[in-house]
Amino acid sequence: MFIFLLSLLCGTCVLTRWIQPAFLFVFLALVCFSMKRLGVKKTLLLSALAIGLSLCVRHPYLGPLQEIEGEIVMEEEDKLLLRYHHQYIRLDHQYQDLKAGDIVCGTLIEKEMMSASNFNAFDYKHYAYGSGIFHQGTLENYTVKEEHFSLYHWLYHRIQSQNEWIRPYSSLFLLGIKEDDIRDVYDQLGQLSLVHLFALSGLHIQLLIALLEKLLNRIKYHQVIILLIVGYYVMSLPLMVSFMRAYFMKLLTFITKERLSPLESLSIVFLGFILYNPYIFYNVSFLFSFVMTFFIIVSHSSKYQRYYLYLATIPLILYQRSEISLLSFFLGLVFSPMIKWFYQ
Repeated sequence: MFIFLLSLLCGTCVLTRWIQPAFLFVFLALVCFSMKRLGVKKTLLLSALAIGLSLCVRHPYLGPLQEIEGEIVMEEEDKLLLRYHHQYIRLDHQYQDLKAGDIVCGTLIEKEMMSASNFNAFDYKHYAYGSGIFHQGTLENYTVKEEHFSLYHWLYHRIQSQNEWIRPYSSLFLLGIKEDDIRDVYDQLGQLSLVHLFALSGLHIQLLIALLEKLLNRIKYHQVIILLIVGYYVMSLPLMVSFMRAYFMKLLTFITKERLSPLESLSIVFLGFILYNPYIFYNVSFLFSFVMTFFIIVSHSSKYQRYYLYLATIPLILYQRSEISLLSFFLGLVFSPMIKWFYQ
């Protein structure tokens, strides 16, 4: 309970400071709840720790950039993603000679990120900030300083050579890329409020670990080797929040030899995410992943779990789309048992 309340208090501190000052009232309500459950002394300690941690949040640099140097970590048909000092820069993909794994330097010609002009309209600026992308533009007068092997680049080009019917789904389930060929399918899943079932998450981690267990179970320290292999794969895929959450929870369970409860592991990973990027609350994948995992943990012994899981998705879907399909209620009850495997 101590670690869980610490994560909630720290989260509301970060929300109050970076997103919306009105969350101060939520912080005060949590303080009152903590006093009732843990007493005054522990609550004062929790509050001090939460405020102290929120002051340690890594501040993203939002000022103008000119000369930059960083590594290309993702390549798609319409964009490149460059890692620059623990944040990302989105580049228009017009560079045939650049690929994932390249260390490049050059002059960034920035483009303004557009905010929503109407209520409930898509806010690209919030979306980008939630993904850790704080700048965008084009790169001029650039040079490639080094070339490194990139698992992302290797997988991306292997997938591009596949059959046109298989390629979009391989891109989605191996790299998390939504290609134009299945954009309509993805939009329809969004309208039916089922799109969160097709994100890279705990199920994919479980399947990968199970496959590696069969291949490496005779090797000494095979669990360590498996976690290193899976960790390398996860770290090669930028912006995959749900994937990273699932991996870090597995890693914590292994390191602590299951001394931490699932709720404590989730709380520690949650703290790590919000301290690394305070704007991650704008990331819908982050909200879905942590909220659904929380409800899976707290309702694991309830026979009404499928209803709780469906009800938990409603506020998130309304936040994302401002509407919900009536058909999604029946589909949600059918597919809710799958959510436990996707987000565990």
